[in-house]
Amino acid sequence: MPRINGLEVYTDETGQHELLAPASIRYRILESVIHLGLSILECPQGRDSLVHIAAMVIELRSNPTKGKPIPHVYNRPLDEMPQWIDRFLRSLKANFPTVYLRVCLGEASAVKYNWGDDMAKYNPKVAGHLNVQRSIINNMAYVHGQPPDIARDNYKLFKYQMGITIAHEIVHLLTGYLTGTARPLTPPRVSLTAYGKSKAGESGRYWESTMLGGVVEFWEDITDPLKERQAGKPYLIKDGRNNVPAKLISMNYINNLLHGNFSFPVVTSTSSGASTTRGALRQGGREMTTVRKRWDAPTYTSPPRGESPASSTTSYRRLPTTSSIYATQSHNGRHGTPEYASSWRDLLKRFWHWSGFRNIKPTN
Repeated sequence: MPRINGLEVYTDETGQHELLAPASIRYRILESVIHLGLSILECPQGRDSLVHIAAMVIELRSNPTKGKPIPHVYNRPLDEMPQWIDRFLRSLKANFPTVYLRVCLGEASAVKYNWGDDMAKYNPKVAGHLNVQRSIINNMAYVHGQPPDIARDNYKLFKYQMGITIAHEIVHLLTGYLTGTARPLTPPRVSLTAYGKSKAGESGRYWESTMLGGVVEFWEDITDPLKERQAGKPYLIKDGRNNVPAKLISMNYINNLLHGNFSFPVVTSTSSGASTTRGALRQGGREMTTVRKRWDAPTYTSPPRGESPASSTTSYRRLPTTSSIYATQSHNGRHGTPEYASSWRDLLKRFWHWSGFRNIKPTN
């Protein structure tokens, strides 16, 4: 019996959306990282984190500091939120949103649709879909077949990275679950310094901060023989600014988590040289999103079903978009791309290539 029911994965390398066979290695890798992401959110601390975020979203939309209340579809007392979070997580396992392997602006993105107003009838596959960075999944498949001296810990690091990523994107889907809309304006208090905007928060980064103790980023290891195909070194960084602590995540901690021993916040390494700052990391190397951009091919197919600028919004797990976002405390008012909008280039690209449905064929 599959651990994630209803999982459909498409890829567009050939210029059309093709369905991955469940027996294919990339499908099995995706099923594994989705299961990990859901398991993180299903553990007691993960569930509590979702209850906390959902209650904040509803409370702040119902009672904003300025202006009129912002509509949502949650019409129960807040003390019943835990059972509605349980329903949300069960629905994801029962009928997971469609996944598209594409070249996207970050590690993954959650695309939300208008789905309705009765939370008891919430259908994740109707309410949105996920785009997942194709090159990362391709690299995982590649690393899986390499000898130990080449592969090192890269597969484990990739799996950890994408488990956190999937959990982050599910938090974005949660805002759609609570609001019923493709454009769920997240209250600005549900955010993290250097992410979000004055009028809109960033629920995924807020979740990372409260659950993990900071944001997880992977930085290039220049000694890794896999070069651009590597996962990179994992760091836990306090927020999006340049001068904040960045600590190497313990590999023992990652191994334990991958074996189902969930414990939060993240445990960092105590070895010499394991603590630095994001500014120092930027001076001495590259974040892996930047490394991948040097060789990723763009996606030119029409957008997946329902994904047009008018009908949906895309929430990316990525770095803030300019170096000024990593500034010191005096620049806290400057934020990255908000949760409710794509970059203008991405919107233009998706609009330009919008041309209806493509034929769907099975593939490996």
